[in-house]
Amino acid sequence: MKLENRRKLVQVLIEKSRKSLAAATALCRDGFDEAAISRAYYAAFYLAQAALATKDISRSKHSGVIAAFGEHLTKKGLLPSALHKIFLTLYESRVASDYSTEAAPAFAETRETLEAAEKFVKSVETYLLEWLTRSLQE
Repeated sequence: MKLENRRKLVQVLIEKSRKSLAAATALCRDGFDEAAISRAYYAAFYLAQAALATKDISRSKHSGVIAAFGEHLTKKGLLPSALHKIFLTLYESRVASDYSTEAAPAFAETRETLEAAEKFVKSVETYLLEWLTRSLQE
C-alpha cells in the first residue's frame, strides 16, 4: 500500500480507537460492563491494526492481528513486550464478555480492563503519532 494511503488508514484507525475508548468509558459509567469491555478491546484492536499498517502489514482475523502485533512490533522491540500481553488479555476479556453465559463482569473487572486498554492506547498512539511525523518527512 502506498505510504499516503497508510497514513490515512492510521489516522482513521486512531480516530476509531479514540471513539471506542470514549464509548467504553461512558458504557462503564452507565453500568454496561460487558459492552464497555468490548469497546475497550476494540480501542486496542484498531490501534494494533494501525501499528501493523506502519509496516505495511494487514490481517483480517483478530487472532492474526494479535499474532502479527507480537511478531512484528513487540518482539522486534518497536513497542514494549508487555503490550502484546495486554492486547491478548483484552481480547480474552472481550470474548468472555461477549459470549459467556456466566454472570456479568463486576465493575472492578471492567475498570481494570479499561485501565489496561488506556495503557495500551497511550503507548501505541504515541508510537503511531511519531511514525506519522516521520512519514511526512519522507
